[in-house]
Amino acid sequence: MRTDIILWSLFIVIAFIIWAGGLFLGIRAYIRGRQTKIKQTRILGIVRIMLASLISFFLFIPGFAFLYTEFLWFNEMGYASVFWKMLLSPWFLFLRYALLAGAFLGGNMVLASRLCPTPGGTRGWAADKTGLANTYVIILIVSVSIIMGAVAIPMWDDYQRHYNQVPFSTFSPDTGKNELVNDPQFDKNITYFLISLPVHNFTSLWIKALLWIAFIYIALLYRFYGSRDSQSKANLDRHGIYHISALWILVLGTSVWRSFLNIHRLLYANRGAVFGAGITDIRVLMPGYYIYIVIVTLVAITVIINLRLRKKFLITVPIVLWFLSYVIIIWVIPGVYQYVWVTPNESIWEKDYITRNIEYTRIAYDLHRVKVSELVPEVATMEKVKDHPETLKNVQLWDRRAVRSTFSQDQVFRPYYVFWDVDVDRYHLTNPKTGESEYRQVMITARELDSDKLPTRTWGTLRLIYTHGYGVCLGAVNRFKSDGKPDLWIEGVPPKINHPGFKITRPEIYYGEVTDEYVFVNTGQPEFDFPEAKSADKTEDRYTKYEGRGGIELKSIFRRLSMAIRFRDFRIITSNQLKPESRIMFNRQISDRSRNLAPFLLLDRDPYIVIGESGRLWWIIDAYVSSRYFPYSEWYPSPMGKINYIRNPIKAVIDAYDGRVSFYMWDENEALTQVYNKMFPGLLKSRWEMPDGLEKHNRYPDDLTSIQAEIYCKYHMEDPQTFYAKGDQWELPYEVYYQDREIPVVPLYVMIRLPGHDEEEFVSIIPFTPYPTKQRPNMVAWMGVRNDEPNYGELLVYIFPKGESIPGPAQIESRIDTNPEISAMLTLWNEGGSRVIRGNLLVIPIDNAIFYVEPLYLETEMIKMPLLTQVTVAAGDKVVWAKNFDLAINKLFDVGERIETMDIGAITRMEESPKSETPAKVEEPQKTETPTAKTRSLLEIVDSAKKNYSELKKQIDGGKTEDASKTLKALESDINALETIIK
Repeated sequence: MRTDIILWSLFIVIAFIIWAGGLFLGIRAYIRGRQTKIKQTRILGIVRIMLASLISFFLFIPGFAFLYTEFLWFNEMGYASVFWKMLLSPWFLFLRYALLAGAFLGGNMVLASRLCPTPGGTRGWAADKTGLANTYVIILIVSVSIIMGAVAIPMWDDYQRHYNQVPFSTFSPDTGKNELVNDPQFDKNITYFLISLPVHNFTSLWIKALLWIAFIYIALLYRFYGSRDSQSKANLDRHGIYHISALWILVLGTSVWRSFLNIHRLLYANRGAVFGAGITDIRVLMPGYYIYIVIVTLVAITVIINLRLRKKFLITVPIVLWFLSYVIIIWVIPGVYQYVWVTPNESIWEKDYITRNIEYTRIAYDLHRVKVSELVPEVATMEKVKDHPETLKNVQLWDRRAVRSTFSQDQVFRPYYVFWDVDVDRYHLTNPKTGESEYRQVMITARELDSDKLPTRTWGTLRLIYTHGYGVCLGAVNRFKSDGKPDLWIEGVPPKINHPGFKITRPEIYYGEVTDEYVFVNTGQPEFDFPEAKSADKTEDRYTKYEGRGGIELKSIFRRLSMAIRFRDFRIITSNQLKPESRIMFNRQISDRSRNLAPFLLLDRDPYIVIGESGRLWWIIDAYVSSRYFPYSEWYPSPMGKINYIRNPIKAVIDAYDGRVSFYMWDENEALTQVYNKMFPGLLKSRWEMPDGLEKHNRYPDDLTSIQAEIYCKYHMEDPQTFYAKGDQWELPYEVYYQDREIPVVPLYVMIRLPGHDEEEFVSIIPFTPYPTKQRPNMVAWMGVRNDEPNYGELLVYIFPKGESIPGPAQIESRIDTNPEISAMLTLWNEGGSRVIRGNLLVIPIDNAIFYVEPLYLETEMIKMPLLTQVTVAAGDKVVWAKNFDLAINKLFDVGERIETMDIGAITRMEESPKSETPAKVEEPQKTETPTAKTRSLLEIVDSAKKNYSELKKQIDGGKTEDASKTLKALESDINALETIIK
């Protein structure tokens, strides 16, 4: 919900109320002054009018400016109808409920005054006293009506969903079709619980609150009438009692309605072994609600009977019975039953309800579609490796976190450029040497402009000159230069294209993940575009003029004034640089931009940038629909609170140049998506309308994969007894990042050929270990989510046979740490002002064999630029490392011949020939000493290096430069010896 739109519109409403109230009071005072010929009264009236006008003006103007400029922003992108819906729907709901509350309370007041009229004998005294009481009552009615209308405002989108609901259905793996889903207890379609029940629950609470307020204030009003005079007291006994009894019966009737709703809300219970109604809720609490309904009905009948009998005990006894029955039947008995009878027998008695929880949690998180296969592990061989060339040339050696730091040092060129995030994608390319089509996984990041880092933050530089970022960096995930830096296919400013499969026609980035300041384009001031190198030591700033349709034209002084008020910046009016054709761009942060248009969607935390077929840059954000009202489904903590249903049916696409936002329905059959499509016609588009070849770049979001993997750790167990005992519960493993920091393993995008399939494809994978993973770190299964059409979103889980010990990530990390060669080198590298960064540990299947790959980076403390130093590869019981993936694979299988796969050797190609595709020469592995002797030699060299390093620091501190030079040469000899023995 857009609370800012509602709040600013509230300012306008308050301004109107103040102005109207001040005008009424002022005119009344002025007229009274004219009639009484009292000048001060007339002046008071004028002052009231002026003061009310002034206050309302200062409230109205900022509210109007915000709403007007926000309308222009929606209209710019073609979503004016969405704006009006968001603006008017809450206030229509407010008016409906405020008027309903006012009419009901006012009607009761009028009825009470008619049943107990002012007596004739004491009319003057009674009229004054009654008039004062009625004034207070009217103020109360107006106040309560406004409050009762206001509490309904946050529910406007719930009501809109209710009016536009569709039956819930989901894909059934058994039939291959979408089928309706009903709850197992009441056989109601899930839509009733997702959409209707929350609305019914709020409406019943609202009506019950209104009835209680009416009952209390009417009772107090009758008490006043009864104490006013004897005639009114007689009227109260004769007529008023019927009025009070009618309200009391309505309150009881609402309690009956609430009880029926609470019976349905039992499916959200969390009392038993799992989420959802358990045996206590169904066998005890549900019958208890029916008994309570009967008791409430009997109380209502007693009230009706007592209208004739007028017995006091017929009022007190039913009320006491009413409250006691609720406490005992609804609270005490179920709690005792659960504790005494259910808890000792929980695994047996709750079996059917655990089964329900498993089934509906799997549906709610889309896990019922998981395809499970057993993966019998095989021994890794060179033949298997050679049979998967596409997998090997897409092994991700770039670590997204480490390489971002490298880009920040090597590719920013100016201090105000920033790489916010490095994203994973894939492209179909043609190999320029062979002419063959390739499917390559790449890393890509946008070079955005961070206005906080501008060296001079004047109004001109901030708003007019530095308006946009420029270009992207892109490279294959396994390509590195000889010095450890990423070898890029797109780099530099302006973009230098090193692969013929790419082109960039619009490198300017006006909308991105970092851009949050408003700017002006098409002004009298040229915009800085990019720094162009003229020579090795000289660059020249290039300037440009915006040519797109993004932003709002400042074609009138009224628009400029409105923008000035909204942004509290009157330089927008006074600046001579702004022309009628100038445009203002705001809401430029892409997630906020998308959220402002569709606040009902959850947005993924990782937007990613894509190069379209035309060469334009686009942002894609995965959008989720979610709910916390799916029956029997387990809760999951999300950024917007607990949810127990989630889908990813919508993709938000943002033009990085124009800022146009489009929402595409990737799953048009999803129920909530259909509801939103009916609520906001024209907001959601068909997936087939996605432009510029972007449909090829849709990814299954790793946020959703993480959620599904976490839930699947428990809910892969479909047997209720096993589930209850947690006999086969899994957990997500941990890996080492940097040298001593353990972090949970996250889903990673890889290009692999899934077991049992024929071609490499883009897949998101994550491994599982037994619970608790700290004690049982072996891998028991892994999940893969397919990203390519026509299999997008297909969930696959490969389970290893029971009894097979497949090492998990933590065990591989431990083997790396305990390997004498690797451990000694890591210790050395982590000294002397440098540190090792251990990248993501990749779990890569090749047929039924599992490989583990972990890149190692080295960075200094002074310059945070991690460089790829070694690649660790593990398979079976063996762990090796080498300078590149090629050497590591050869070393793993003790072979001297290289693997004939395109670009495997190119990982280590020389920096001085960046466009060359010639593989680097791989040295034949030398015959070395036995492992024991080799380890002994390694430790001796490491010990010598430590001593030389310690001596070098002392000599430098003491100013002994000649001695330091000799020691440095000795240290270099140690390092060369280390490299020789490791190779």
